[in-house]
Amino acid sequence: MKPYEFGLAGRPWPDRASFLHVYAPIDLAANPELAEVISRWREAIASDPIRLLPDPALHITIEAITDTPAARISTAERRELANAVRAAVSGAPPYTGLAAGCLSTSSGAVVNISPAEPLAALHRRIRAAVQATRGADATTADISKAHISLGYCYRQVDSDLVQRHLRAVDPSHAPVAINELRLVDVHADKDSGGLTWDTVEIIPLG
Repeated sequence: MKPYEFGLAGRPWPDRASFLHVYAPIDLAANPELAEVISRWREAIASDPIRLLPDPALHITIEAITDTPAARISTAERRELANAVRAAVSGAPPYTGLAAGCLSTSSGAVVNISPAEPLAALHRRIRAAVQATRGADATTADISKAHISLGYCYRQVDSDLVQRHLRAVDPSHAPVAINELRLVDVHADKDSGGLTWDTVEIIPLG
């Protein structure tokens, strides 16, 4: 496992820039069983060189708007984008599934989400809406299978060791429910390794 580097659409994240994303925030207050197992995963890798994300930062990335930094997208354009996303997911039900184990990756620890297809379907609908609004170049990031990033590596470590620590947690599954999406303005702090965002629009599911 090597230190995580913030990137966007296959390139380094520009310094001091923020970008609009569509996130599915993870509300641990509404998911108490998930909160409990995440607490145990965090405890299991507390001694490993992984910078753990705080509760408010937990999310699933659904889409990234990568054609231009958020500062160059006007209030009117943001409103148009939010309306397009809302229309795209109209009628889509809230998501219910499982947090199906925590995995050690090449640069951190992620919570596997299953089934992933309902979230992938939301991604496809939202990508079409964003591209119809801003053009085909607006969304060039490769959105990987649905997951929750638990933390990012900050010093090289044996990923097998981290995985052994995670596998010791049992039970390792918990239900997860997602009732809303958010259009957010995401800031990546390369110095602290932190990820923060400002909410532009809340988009309920169902």
